[in-house]
Amino acid sequence: MVIEKSNDYTIRAKTGWTRDGGIDSGWWVGYVESRENTYFFATRISKKRSELNPNFGQCRKTITKTILKQIKAI
Repeated sequence: MVIEKSNDYTIRAKTGWTRDGGIDSGWWVGYVESRENTYFFATRISKKRSELNPNFGQCRKTITKTILKQIKAI
């Protein structure tokens, strides 16, 4: 699925989430295509379900995009 597209790159990715044994686990996997290269990524985060974090669902994307910017993939 195309998540984001610009003149310089395209991000194709899919999120996922599971709850098991009192733990929330979220992930974001995909790849970035640019003119120069293709970058694959897989980010997985987890937390105890008892810990409230309204940003947990967005964290996996925020973390991944921060790193992709640091390595100049996007």
